[in-house]
Amino acid sequence: MKCPQCQSELTQTGKYWVCPEHGLVQADQPSAQASAPQHAQQVFISYGREDAMEFAKRLAADLKTGGHTAFLDLDKIEKGGLWEVRIEQGIHNSSVLAAVMTPYSLRPDSVCRDEVVWALNEEKYVLPLKTNADPKLKPSLLLARRNWIDFSQSYEEGLKALLRFLAGDLSGLLQPPLPTITGVAPLDFAPEIARFTAGFVGRVWVNQEVDVWLANDTRRAMVLVAEPGIGKSAIAAWLSQLRSDVASVHFCTQQNSRTRDPYEFVANLVGQLHARLPGFAEKIEAKNPQLRRPTASDAFRELIIEPARALPQPARPYLIVVDSLDESLNQAGETVLDVLVQQASDLPAWLRILATSRPEEPILERIRTLNVLEVMAERSENLADVHDYVVQRLASPAIQKRLAGDADEVAQKLETLSEGNFLYARMAIDALEDGSLHSSVLDQLAPGLTRFFLETFRRRFPDVERFAQSLAPLLRALVAARAPLSFSTLCSLAVADGEVVLRRLNQLRSYLRVFGRGEASTYAVFHRSLKEWLASPDDARDYWCRAENGDKALASLGWRIYKDGKLLSDDYFFRYLPDHLAGAKQWEELTELLTDLDLLELI
Repeated sequence: MKCPQCQSELTQTGKYWVCPEHGLVQADQPSAQASAPQHAQQVFISYGREDAMEFAKRLAADLKTGGHTAFLDLDKIEKGGLWEVRIEQGIHNSSVLAAVMTPYSLRPDSVCRDEVVWALNEEKYVLPLKTNADPKLKPSLLLARRNWIDFSQSYEEGLKALLRFLAGDLSGLLQPPLPTITGVAPLDFAPEIARFTAGFVGRVWVNQEVDVWLANDTRRAMVLVAEPGIGKSAIAAWLSQLRSDVASVHFCTQQNSRTRDPYEFVANLVGQLHARLPGFAEKIEAKNPQLRRPTASDAFRELIIEPARALPQPARPYLIVVDSLDESLNQAGETVLDVLVQQASDLPAWLRILATSRPEEPILERIRTLNVLEVMAERSENLADVHDYVVQRLASPAIQKRLAGDADEVAQKLETLSEGNFLYARMAIDALEDGSLHSSVLDQLAPGLTRFFLETFRRRFPDVERFAQSLAPLLRALVAARAPLSFSTLCSLAVADGEVVLRRLNQLRSYLRVFGRGEASTYAVFHRSLKEWLASPDDARDYWCRAENGDKALASLGWRIYKDGKLLSDDYFFRYLPDHLAGAKQWEELTELLTDLDLLELI
């Protein structure tokens, strides 16, 4: 790996890449998006039937010659049950999805996008293949920040690089342009897009509202405001795939503090705009985008506003989608919200920002001058969307066999209980599906997320003392965590064997997001509303998980790792140990850590 500034060889320390001349270059190197597969592999070839059939056939034959197999769907088939079964099986049995980028496959309504989403949700390695040298061909947001292989200059060289990759050699992969921006490596939001759009239903009316805004309102930003559980992130992800005019998307998430850092925010937007906005690449490359600016607001102005203003006005506006502005308030100092409020009005008229947020007063106070669209749970269009979602989910054979009584009656009860809240409906149906909730007791549930969480916890974990002994220690740590926690970290916190911890995590699985597989998995509380409920003694009652105690447990473990001289090799604690020491009010330890000169030289 080479330094993007001086091309010197980098050395790796933990997740950090260090240049002998420039010091720390970047974290989370994009080439580590997933471990390279090895030995004989099955490759799912995702391609546009209209313009890449011959390429796909040739590639499949050459992969077979190279000792691998290829899944190639040669039969023309429309979306539907048979298509889904065939594609699901093909992706499930493959280790890599090769995304052949052509005009047909990159269309917003292409089945190739569904295949990429499916593969990402199956945690398969998605590898874009460039077969067309036309500079007008832009990758989708699912592919824009992924490593790729170039077949456009030489098929033979591209094949060699692919075969080396399948053998475990990453040297043939090409990085996305601009490996560092404002001193950091842009994130790849493809997994978030895939996760949030899975099973998406409705929201056509939101898209229509966006069209009205673009056509009739000159304000540069619109904020979609909605209560927890309405599905703001899903709407943001869906719009980023539905609309070809979305040039960039950014998710502020509780699972990754980097997404809330305003410099990272600018870097992510610039990286995607470089890949997708016509003419932007040439303008931005002349501005030394890798250099750190004094503030993120300065970076936004110099690297987004100024280059965009220098471009000719396109025939239609382009959109930047920013999800969960409320999450950005958890960032100390300058925030993503600060950057947008200060700079959005100076964007050219054809480059707009569409953001989402909870209706929190610190946010509302600062966005009053922007176009605000409130998505009320009781809005008729929203209620209709929830109805369609419930009916679609209950039609699943896995749920049908668990229903007691008429499915229409169950659907009506769920719609009444959810009161227009997608999260409530989803969690209730998930509980019906896994058997932890029986449809005969729906009449005993109360509407509202707080009551729903309490009632479902009481049903799932009736033995409060057992919950406190075995599950609460894990949940306390997950409530306090600044990013997903590894399986090994959770085992250390529980002071238990991995098999025991896995059984406990499986009991909590309905309330967790799980990234990865097996012992390489990481875990996070699946939604901010649940995290807030668990941290509230008044709401969670017997299931209260005090965040400060979670900080203490994580601080204690991280401190041991630091004292053992292993902090640099632990990605999580290298980044977040200071936060947990502060949360646990361990000021002496925090002072010692922050004044460790040997450690600071590596940062």
